Amino acid sequence: CQQNKTVSINWTTATEINNDYFVLEKSNDAIIFYELAEIPGSGNSNHSNFYSFIDEESISETTYYRLKQVDFDGATSYYQIESSNCYSTNFNVQQLMLNGNALNFIIHTNKKEKITIYLYDYKGRKISNTSQFIINGSNSIEINNIDISAGMYVMSIVGEQHTYTTKLIKN
Repeated sequence: CQQNKTVSINWTTATEINNDYFVLEKSNDAIIFYELAEIPGSGNSNHSNFYSFIDEESISETTYYRLKQVDFDGATSYYQIESSNCYSTNFNVQQLMLNGNALNFIIHTNKKEKITIYLYDYKGRKISNTSQFIINGSNSIEINNIDISAGMYVMSIVGEQHTYTTKLIKN
């Protein structure tokens, strides 16, 4: 996403053989796609080619994009679906406390979503993870029975729409 809420879609090919064109497809649900643009290919090429398209009509929610490559003979290949979300939502974590073997905090958000809370040690080893749903408003989170010693840790919250990472220190 760019500041003006447009989405820049970029891709690169290492080589191309009989590449007629690309079709950039768009979807609001990652199921039903429609053609957004047709971009000419480079035919036959043994060097990298960079392609770009700006979607001027991004919507406020998550948008999905898919790239279809079409050969001169009509054969097609689809590539991985990618998503973009230009909608800014409020998501913040407050009152983060690591006391004993319990982690407590409050998430304020204006979106409901499933989140997974990960705790890593200073070497990046996963100590724990737990998933739960949060709703619009304030969500009090408590994770008990975390068996950790004194030291530095990293907590990462990964949601369907938001991510948050912070350092924690247990004395």
